[in-house]
Amino acid sequence: MKEIICPKCKNVIEDAAAKFCPKCGADLQTISEDWTCKNCGQINPAEATFCKSCGESHDKQTKFIYSAKFKYALAVIAVALIGGLGSYFYFTGVNEDKYLTNYAAVARDLNEVNGAVASNIKIDTLKSTKPETLAEQMKAQKNILDSQEKIFSEMKPFKKYEKQHADVIALIHKENEIVGQVIQIISNPLDANTETSINGLKDNIAALKTLSEQIKVPNANLVSNVNLSAVPEQLNLFVTEQKKINEAKMEKLSANQEFFRQMDDAIHRYDGAKLDLGKILDSNKTSGMIWADYFNVLDRAKSERVGIRNVVSDITAPEGTEDLKRSFRGVLDSSISYCELMREAANLGFNNYHADRMKKENAAKDVDSQVQNDYAAFIDKYNAAKKRLTNPNNL
Repeated sequence: MKEIICPKCKNVIEDAAAKFCPKCGADLQTISEDWTCKNCGQINPAEATFCKSCGESHDKQTKFIYSAKFKYALAVIAVALIGGLGSYFYFTGVNEDKYLTNYAAVARDLNEVNGAVASNIKIDTLKSTKPETLAEQMKAQKNILDSQEKIFSEMKPFKKYEKQHADVIALIHKENEIVGQVIQIISNPLDANTETSINGLKDNIAALKTLSEQIKVPNANLVSNVNLSAVPEQLNLFVTEQKKINEAKMEKLSANQEFFRQMDDAIHRYDGAKLDLGKILDSNKTSGMIWADYFNVLDRAKSERVGIRNVVSDITAPEGTEDLKRSFRGVLDSSISYCELMREAANLGFNNYHADRMKKENAAKDVDSQVQNDYAAFIDKYNAAKKRLTNPNNL
């Protein structure tokens, strides 16, 4: 009968069919076959407790911690751990690089905005370009800054860049303020607070430079290579020139207003003289008038028109109003001629030259008709010119 030796306690077991050692309870089925040493590969008989080639314990090799499965599992864990750590550091690096690209974008945009401000805010450009056009160009640059400020305000700062993140937001805000001041000054150069605004602009440009120099991040230089220090002086020159232009405009406006005031008085006198003469002549037709009174009326009518013409001749006509003065004088000259023709007709009538009188009165009527047409055309032109030339925006 074949005996079995328990590999654990070395107990001799006579029952070859036994599955467990009656002394220590070891599982005899796991050792009923020859075993291969996991250390050196030697094949050993089932009852061998140690490898006959290298002496490695069989019992030790059967424990899970020393098993191939354990070693495989350990290898898998190690690979996963190494991979995980590698991924962490890799993706952390990637995320940091991606985060820092925002600083590079801000640096690029700040440089672009400063370039636009410096190139446009020059006295020659300010003089040759409409303020509203420049203001629109500056607003487009301001939109760029608004977009960047929104990005950084909504973005969570990467670890260790918290201060730089806050400083960049402050930097963008300061740049935005500068562009806003530029827009305000070029749009309202005559504002009473313009000088204060220019001084504030100087302070903000200095603060912008200081703030940009203290922001240190990899691969992004927040210090613009465009110098804005000349911008306040260029704006100051522009404002000074605009004030001179406005002063000349106000002087011209004042002269125009005085011209139209004096012309209005003369026109009012002429309208009154026309109305008076018309009433008297109508009255003469219906009720009659002695010749002496009739002659006196015509002489006074002529004298009134000559007086108005003299007043108009003495009115100083600013540039652009000379034709108005000349047109009114022409109307007055014709009106005086009308009075003279009527006086001649009356004199013929007084001397009983009735046929000649009728001819002279008809000639006077033709002149009067022309006077009315010329005067109506003059009044239309006068009112349009008055509206235009007393509006400061048209000067």
